[in-house]
Amino acid sequence: TLVIDGQALVMSLGRPPDCNTFTEYADRFTKTVLTLGKDFNRIDVTFDRYREFSIKNATRKKRTKGLQCIRRAVTDGSVPLPKNWSSFITLNENKADLARFLSTALIAQSPVEKVVITGGGFTEENAVLSSSLDIDITALQGYHEEADTRIILHCVHSTADFLVVLSQDTDVFLLLVAHFDRMQCKQLWMKAGTSKKPKFLPIHTVHESLKLQIPDIDTILSFHALTGNDNNDIFTTM
Repeated sequence: TLVIDGQALVMSLGRPPDCNTFTEYADRFTKTVLTLGKDFNRIDVTFDRYREFSIKNATRKKRTKGLQCIRRAVTDGSVPLPKNWSSFITLNENKADLARFLSTALIAQSPVEKVVITGGGFTEENAVLSSSLDIDITALQGYHEEADTRIILHCVHSTADFLVVLSQDTDVFLLLVAHFDRMQCKQLWMKAGTSKKPKFLPIHTVHESLKLQIPDIDTILSFHALTGNDNNDIFTTM
């Protein structure tokens, strides 16, 4: 199983110069997901939620204060992509529209030989869709605001022996380490770095090593929260 942070992939893709409409963008996004998951039987893509009243939303507003935002409602695929992508992608309403559009496109375009599951991006907060009707996805109908914790939910749900999470975030790294015992996989890897220089971090090895030193390994999340050391590119530069 491969688990992908959908919004992180959106930020990585940026605005492809040869894409002019949201249909073309969705096609590029889906192609990228399927290319990343070509060696996997199952691909899970999770998205953030954009609640109006939450601590996370207050943080987002503070981060984007002073930036010029452009509202572009993604009502259908024929809507042209905005020229100024950064002004588009900083607005929560735009990101929510895009997540919904991409989630629907992923399921519609998934090949029959792959299982594609996506959650977090639909209008209903707990909605999850799978390209396969043979998998019970009831347990994935969560109300997580952030893709970070939704990723853990999908990892726990997977029955694969080999699991890879595509992320650059230290939050995700520590969440994976802390919750590895709850997963069914034998090996859990976090793929970070860049496309040219990928880094694969063995979460299962880190977990076992830390467990010898910290009997209650869940406490690492509390210590991490207190330090405030949240970084989205540390694994690119290390």
